[in-house]
Amino acid sequence: MLFTLQQPEITVTAEGGLSLLEASALSPRMMIAGDWASIRIHADAARRSPAALYGSLAGKIAAADLSVVNLECVLGGETPVPKDGPNLKGDPESAQALKSAGFDLATLANNHMMDYGQEGLEATLRACREAGLDTVGAGTNEAAALQPYFCTIQGLRVGVLNLSDREDGEADRRSPGVADGFAYAVDSVIQSMRDQSDFCVVIAHGGKEYVPVPSLYWYDQLIHYALSGADMVVAHHPHVPQGMTWLHAPERNPVPILFSTGNFVFRPAACDGANIPPHTTDGYLVEVSLETRRVAGLTLWPYRIQQEAGPRPPESAVELEAFRHLLQAQSEPLTDPALVAAWFDAACEWLWSHGYRVRMEGLTAKLCAGDADAAKHARNHHHGNAHLTLIDHIIRRMTYSLPPPAPALSNALRCWFTEGWRPETSS
Repeated sequence: MLFTLQQPEITVTAEGGLSLLEASALSPRMMIAGDWASIRIHADAARRSPAALYGSLAGKIAAADLSVVNLECVLGGETPVPKDGPNLKGDPESAQALKSAGFDLATLANNHMMDYGQEGLEATLRACREAGLDTVGAGTNEAAALQPYFCTIQGLRVGVLNLSDREDGEADRRSPGVADGFAYAVDSVIQSMRDQSDFCVVIAHGGKEYVPVPSLYWYDQLIHYALSGADMVVAHHPHVPQGMTWLHAPERNPVPILFSTGNFVFRPAACDGANIPPHTTDGYLVEVSLETRRVAGLTLWPYRIQQEAGPRPPESAVELEAFRHLLQAQSEPLTDPALVAAWFDAACEWLWSHGYRVRMEGLTAKLCAGDADAAKHARNHHHGNAHLTLIDHIIRRMTYSLPPPAPALSNALRCWFTEGWRPETSS
């Protein structure tokens, strides 16, 4: 299918939001939030009131006709599975807390939902069911995990499909897990969801963490979901906000693709030598007004995570304008796959030379020495798309003596990881 990509024009609203399309006052509204976990500095999140945790954002969450959040931790289980990265388990009361805050649906297709194996998944599903919080994106097998969620709001039937990047814990025909966003059945599931709904959304979790522009493989995959029939695509997981684009295809209304909402109630643990940019505190809620097969309005509600206090809207017009500029600049390259590829090239080089090479060197040495602990870490690097594509890119660069990335992009990444995005780094 032929299609074009158009950069959004982001404007500041009088209410302190960022508008991509002026909303229709009469259309039902859906709110989509990013990663939420009652862990680390937010370990008490399930025991706090919505006003104390979300500030003025609490009212927006409760007022939407359908509010969705990504539950980025399991709510039970005793035995953590061997994996690369942390095993996240939150307060069992989290499901009830989310429901009480006004969330209707929790997306579970993420890289932590199988951190405690089948028992962790079952405990999470049980907690959500008892709280009256609907779920999507995980189940007892592949068919169950790929089952869309349907609801009717103001007479409009809405379908939501939740998919995960391939890292670990994907469901198959016999085993429980999360919905594999690269499974062969995904296209037919999206098309079937489109046939059964008036408006369908794909919410995806994946891509390379911490980078300002999505990896090329993930960029292509989200576009593919739109072309397969989604009326809107929203993603999270990179722990930082990323930009967005409008997809225009024949006989279709424009489809917004938002590549990362950033963290919500979640802060990553900084490890020695890790590249953790300042923008892990930044994120946005996505509010969309829905009509049949059409986005009737699209507003982002930016916030900054104020440590234990939680997400709070920008405190001044200057901060709001800075956030608008950030998202506008991040969206600029997303209309051109060649520019996305150039950014990916530069990101791979940066990550490889700033910690990834040393990490791989240590893991490889331990693996070759027969260290079983290293094997579980190495598996993720050879199974997960985000790691695998980075390693493959570095191998190709070495094999074919490819030229270095453009200095301007390398400098932009240096600023991004060390001091944050600046206006002069956006081109």
